[in-house]
Amino acid sequence: FSRISSCNPEPACQTIRREEDVEEKKKLPTPFLGFTPLDNLGISSIIKERMTQALRYFKESTEQNHILAQVWAPVKNGNRYVLTTSGQPFVLDPHSNGLHQYRTVSLMYMFAVDGEINGTLGLPGRVFRQKLPEWTPNVQYYSS
Repeated sequence: FSRISSCNPEPACQTIRREEDVEEKKKLPTPFLGFTPLDNLGISSIIKERMTQALRYFKESTEQNHILAQVWAPVKNGNRYVLTTSGQPFVLDPHSNGLHQYRTVSLMYMFAVDGEINGTLGLPGRVFRQKLPEWTPNVQYYSS
């Protein structure tokens, strides 16, 4: 069994029924223009539930026994935006002590993504800035 975080008190199977609702959703601000879970709690919950579902499907479709997949999302921290995995969906093999430790350590990290250069970018920050996915069997292969 894998451990999957529960992030949504609402059902994920909500559909947009009216065209005006679709138009309204297109007007939602980007994370850098004020989107926070408090601003759009329902939207945030739906997105997190869908990401949780995608991670669950990923876990079920892989042949790997030991897996950790975690979402990093931008949040406002003071007057800056940072990436964090705290409070975000993840899937974790409960039988892998090393991955559990890695997840625990990951929760302590934040990576600046708001254009400031005096913060550590890190792998999640680089992926976010370049808008290109990366995958690695071992994060020790990476440098900043």
